[in-house]
Amino acid sequence: MKRCALDLKLYGQCYFNIIWSQDRATISEVHHIPAATIRCGVADDEDNVKLFYHSTDWSNTRDEPKPIPAFNTSDRSAASQLLHIKMY
Repeated sequence: MKRCALDLKLYGQCYFNIIWSQDRATISEVHHIPAATIRCGVADDEDNVKLFYHSTDWSNTRDEPKPIPAFNTSDRSAASQLLHIKMY
C-alpha cells in the first residue's frame, strides 16, 4: 500500500495487478505495478481504457510491451488484469 500511495502522490495514479484464481471465481492475488512502467491503450467513446501495456524499459524499442487487459468482473477470461486507480 505504501508503494501505491507513493505512485498516487508522484503520478496521480496507481496500478494493481489483479490475479484471478484458476476457476476464475475469486481473486487470489493483488500486486502493485509501478506507474512508470505502464502506458494506457486507446480509450473508447466513454473514456474507458480496455488495454494497458507494461514494459520495464520504454526506451528499448526492440522489446514489445506486454499487453494487460483492464480489470473487469464480468469478463474473467484473462488470469491477470490491471486495475487503474487515478485521482478525481
